[in-house]
Amino acid sequence: MWITAQLSTGRRLQLWLNSKKMGKMRTDLWKPTVAVSALIWRGDEILILHRVQPPLIWVPPGGRVEAGEQPDAALLREVQEETSLQNAQIVAPCIIEAGMHDGHDILFLDYVCHYVDGAIALDPTEHDAWQWVSLKWLEAAPVVLDVAPGGETVYTYGQGSSQIALSHSLDQLRFSRRILDCLNVKAAHSPML
Repeated sequence: MWITAQLSTGRRLQLWLNSKKMGKMRTDLWKPTVAVSALIWRGDEILILHRVQPPLIWVPPGGRVEAGEQPDAALLREVQEETSLQNAQIVAPCIIEAGMHDGHDILFLDYVCHYVDGAIALDPTEHDAWQWVSLKWLEAAPVVLDVAPGGETVYTYGQGSSQIALSHSLDQLRFSRRILDCLNVKAAHSPML
């Protein structure tokens, strides 16, 4: 299902809500945990981090929204805690998806972001590696869809020793990249982390 968001710039943005996954959830008392992710782009590459807790997959920086916290504030906090990046642009919300994590309902809010500069330093209690992965590499790689034991959807790209098990589909990543292109992001026009 498509929903429309009004941006602070006055532009309207359409967002995709994956209602297929919502159909599997209890709708009478649905009170999901809310989590945010930063899809941080540097040219054709997206920043991903490798988890140290199961499922041991690659994910964009992000985490749970704390009680009373606004999603964009949670995004800023999570990016800074997990990567030490202080200088990336939040461009727009791009994907809202209902799913599962650790066996619990969760509402994922992804934001498309633009990398400006800065060194990445990981929080070792959450991640043990980081990399910039090319959209072109992901598009060329074979992909297998799976579900982790806690119910989280996992997309495994590549074969053999060059495999990446990732939390996001190629369609989701392409969509976030198109938003960046469509809004013609300029460094001086968006809020910084």
